[in-house]
Amino acid sequence: MQVKTKNMLKASKKIILVGIFLAVFSIKAFCQLGEVSYDNRTKSKLIALGLKYEISDLGNFKVVFEMGDDRTQLVLINSSTNEYGGMEIREITSVAAIAKDKSYFSQKTLYKLLDDNDKWKLGAWQISGDTDNYMLQFSVKISANSTQSVLEEILKLAATIADTKEKELTENDRY
Repeated sequence: MQVKTKNMLKASKKIILVGIFLAVFSIKAFCQLGEVSYDNRTKSKLIALGLKYEISDLGNFKVVFEMGDDRTQLVLINSSTNEYGGMEIREITSVAAIAKDKSYFSQKTLYKLLDDNDKWKLGAWQISGDTDNYMLQFSVKISANSTQSVLEEILKLAATIADTKEKELTENDRY
């Protein structure tokens, strides 16, 4: 009877230890589910440039630039990239206007945006979104492996162009 009790105690201890082990590692794995995934290359470049940023719930970087005249402009850097012809491409965007209805963007405005695209050898205007939010964005696609100085210049370019268009279209400073 004592041997049986000792064996049961050993088995119980093992079960308890295995349970504790599983609980500890399950908690760690569960906590990691809530972590946001982002591109460390971008983060290290932003840090080296001394730029303040936030990371969105989707893992994208948000950088706000002071534009003068009490204006600011938000620029988004996508952490996700796309491959094309062996190149890894990253999109950088800055919003100039958001509309709930496509009709907000008149034919004249859209034509002018298309005409403006000819000026920009790097970047172009695009409208993205769904049925509730159509965003007019200036978008630049660059190599995901661009140097930090190239990244900085592209961020400033996107901010400047989008802020100028925002001011022209809305006279507001929302983005």
